[in-house]
Amino acid sequence: MDLSDYRILAFATHGLVSGEMKGLAEPALVFTPPESGTEADDGLLTASEIATLELDADWVILSACNTAAADGTPGAEGLSGMAKAFFYAGARALLVSHWSVNSPAGKARVIAANTKHGRRSKAHAARIREINARLRRITCELKLAGLIT
Repeated sequence: MDLSDYRILAFATHGLVSGEMKGLAEPALVFTPPESGTEADDGLLTASEIATLELDADWVILSACNTAAADGTPGAEGLSGMAKAFFYAGARALLVSHWSVNSPAGKARVIAANTKHGRRSKAHAARIREINARLRRITCELKLAGLIT
């Protein structure tokens, strides 16, 4: 999927580490699962699917649990999973977490990073809202075209 027109992408969802869900062999972001899942749309955006995205993003915000976790390979280093996939896809900077986002440390980190990076917070907030609205429109258009379910 070509998302190269977007400079900031923000995902506020749940992140899964490899093995957290039966049959999940890699990290993934959780989206609303379809009524009946298919191979193309199972409600998960896995690290391997992320790596195929076409990004030109200055900043990707992953406001989800454990997004800096390893890829699931025994002994793998942190940032080798989902984060590495976003870099491979074209992200230049990431906000990721080693913690559960609803933990005090996770919340503080996300808030601090957004505040520090967002000194122009009103402009950034408006831009993020605009990007999320565009992503929703793109998703609707893809569904109407029958390309996704």
